[in-house]
Amino acid sequence: MVLYGVTMGISIGALFMAGLVPGVLIGFCQMGAVYALAKKKGWPQRERHASFKEVWKAFKEAFLALLLPVFILGAILSGICTATEAGVIGVLYALFLGGVVYKEYRLSQLYGILLNAAISTAIPCFVVATTSVTAWVIAIERFPETLVAFLYALSPSPFVILLLVNIFLIIVGMFMDLVPALILFAPILYPVVVKAGVTPLQFGAILTVNLGIGLVTPPVGNCLYTAAVLAKADLPKMIKAVLPFLFMNFIGLMLVTYVPWISTWLPSLFFK
Repeated sequence: MVLYGVTMGISIGALFMAGLVPGVLIGFCQMGAVYALAKKKGWPQRERHASFKEVWKAFKEAFLALLLPVFILGAILSGICTATEAGVIGVLYALFLGGVVYKEYRLSQLYGILLNAAISTAIPCFVVATTSVTAWVIAIERFPETLVAFLYALSPSPFVILLLVNIFLIIVGMFMDLVPALILFAPILYPVVVKAGVTPLQFGAILTVNLGIGLVTPPVGNCLYTAAVLAKADLPKMIKAVLPFLFMNFIGLMLVTYVPWISTWLPSLFFK
């Protein structure tokens, strides 16, 4: 959402709100897949082991950490600071919690932590720089206008246009990582979806959900490969096992695409 907002010049706070309901929706879709698989395969059930006292204790221990997203979103939505400034506040708060409250690292380890963070940040920044040049060349060559004309030549129906855009993004997500795909294709597809009646906030939700599905879709599927390594699982079997979840994700994507209020309702309450 942040990359999409920066690329398209849209309010980050509004995009965060636009992505909240779609995110919960995708979560319910995943829960539906788990429930269906559990019923079909007869997975064993367990009784709850944690008592209310244990849950309350864990909540109290995690309370300060749980306040982090509240502070960030609250600062953005209240207008106290921008999304960038809220990110700085979040980093400082996390450093304080980790070093002072929870004591998970020592001061001598701070340099290594900051160095790793700088390296992790530099990689997407480099991708942003290179793909931004490509996007500029594509815009100069008037590729978006050509794409709009081509899609509407296939069908003038907004329903069909949005379906074609989603199919195109799913294919892109199968072969490209989320960051370069988002930066490269957001400006290209934006005129297409706007002509189909989609708002910038809804398009941000559609784009994020769609390319997020690509993170667990082979052949690229970075998250899929990472999970296979962590779980020490056989990749072909894991790809087969993930198909029901991809199907449920696709249902969630269709709802986000064709039911606008899912991504526009919350922003309409806070942003006029």
